[in-house]
Amino acid sequence: MIFTFAILFCMQAAAANELRPRHFLNDTPILDIRSLTQVRGPLVVVNRTHHIESEYRCLTAEIVQNLSVTQYAYELRAGKYNGTSFVYGTETVTVNLTEVKNRTGVYEASYYSSKTNLTANLTLEMKDTTNSCFVIWVRNSDYESGCELLVKDSQLEHIPQGCKDYYQEYCTAPSLQLHNSS
Repeated sequence: MIFTFAILFCMQAAAANELRPRHFLNDTPILDIRSLTQVRGPLVVVNRTHHIESEYRCLTAEIVQNLSVTQYAYELRAGKYNGTSFVYGTETVTVNLTEVKNRTGVYEASYYSSKTNLTANLTLEMKDTTNSCFVIWVRNSDYESGCELLVKDSQLEHIPQGCKDYYQEYCTAPSLQLHNSS
């Protein structure tokens, strides 16, 4: 969403509720989502466990402007198959970073999509050591929340095993594959 935060307008991501998966409440650390703002180039949403009925695929998010220390403009992109090819649409959203309650120096993100009329709140659950893959929890304003597995586009064919394993172990709801990978 996106920045994939993606999470993109097609994902219909978003946020007002405070629901979290059981594992998140128990022992999953909340990581600082600002590490996603360090990624240059598109982030690709490989899988997600929310809005799995969506017809949109190939979801990406890319930072297009640093507006302030806690505000970024991201371009969200999604494709929908029309029977012969993918038709792509884009939307630029403003992503706001806010400190997680009772977690000094740890931030989460939110954005509003005018295309979906949804707000998405994003919390980082897992990332690899090279900041090339991430698992985020998306709280949607339509109450359809879930995980997303994001990777740098350069890593799409070689998704780090740790991210795949984390997603498989902790994101156990039905999952939609949005991008093919190895």
